[in-house]
Amino acid sequence: MSIFIHASEQLHEKASKNDRDLLCSELNLTQPELWELPVVDIQQITDFFMWCTVINGGLLILWTLFILFAPELVYQTQRRWIPIERPTFDILIYAFLGLFKIFFLFFNLIPFLALLIIN
Repeated sequence: MSIFIHASEQLHEKASKNDRDLLCSELNLTQPELWELPVVDIQQITDFFMWCTVINGGLLILWTLFILFAPELVYQTQRRWIPIERPTFDILIYAFLGLFKIFFLFFNLIPFLALLIIN
């Protein structure tokens, strides 16, 4: 893998068209332009984090609403597959929602807000 990275760096820094063609033939690549590194701008990254925030935030809200308004349905559904006592289930669901919320904040919402601030 490091050979590929080193070769890619060489291609972008100082390799001529002939060197690029030779290197591609050695690596069994037929079209040298296929392995040009894509350019991602800050707007694409911001859009990516926006959609991650929307989707994961929606899942967090949906799951929280299920737990608040239909806890017995959620418990009975899960109990079909995993025999678990109700107090243990309540603790696990609470811990799951808390962990999901922490991950949502640190890996979706905070990066999205930071990108909005610097954009």
